[in-house]
Amino acid sequence: RDPKPPAYIFIIDVSYSNVKSGLVQLLCTEMKRILSFLPKEDGAARSPIKVAFITYNKSVHFHTMSINQSMPKMFVISDLTDMFAPIADQFFCDVNESEVLIDTLMATIPKIFENTQETDAVLLPAIQAGLEALKAYEGPGKLFVFHSTLPVSSVPGQLKNRDDRKLLATQKEKAVLLPQNSIYTDLGKACVEAGCSVDLF
Repeated sequence: RDPKPPAYIFIIDVSYSNVKSGLVQLLCTEMKRILSFLPKEDGAARSPIKVAFITYNKSVHFHTMSINQSMPKMFVISDLTDMFAPIADQFFCDVNESEVLIDTLMATIPKIFENTQETDAVLLPAIQAGLEALKAYEGPGKLFVFHSTLPVSSVPGQLKNRDDRKLLATQKEKAVLLPQNSIYTDLGKACVEAGCSVDLF
């Protein structure tokens, strides 16, 4: 069979700091313009790239936009130890065919989370969610991750704050520059195997 076109997944941290800084609102406001610049073949009127959207704080939220839906639907994943993905046909969409659904979702996300008090943002499970979605899609792709805060929740990918200025210019400083564990390295290898790149903002 012919190879599938690449897919882009936008993964947005909707924890307190990202919402209150205005970044969530800015991303949602600018998404229509961002999507208008999706790569396309020379002379083509439309981009073949499929898009999908995930939001996350202490949970991961898949937003499905099947052409059979009148409104986007949000599925909340609270068990982050065994990540899975929704059915690819319901999750990935064509920008032109699903323009109204995407516009509706971008108007809805800031409203859903505008009063959030949730300060945690589970980075690794959110990236795993995107990776599993691309595996289900059975094609290559890219994750655009907009993250704002140290992932301190007691879930896979938890990190400790190591910003200790007393260690600067000491023998212990180099320890701060080493990974706290191998889980993100392992995730990177899994992404490479799946043909998935990650841009972290």
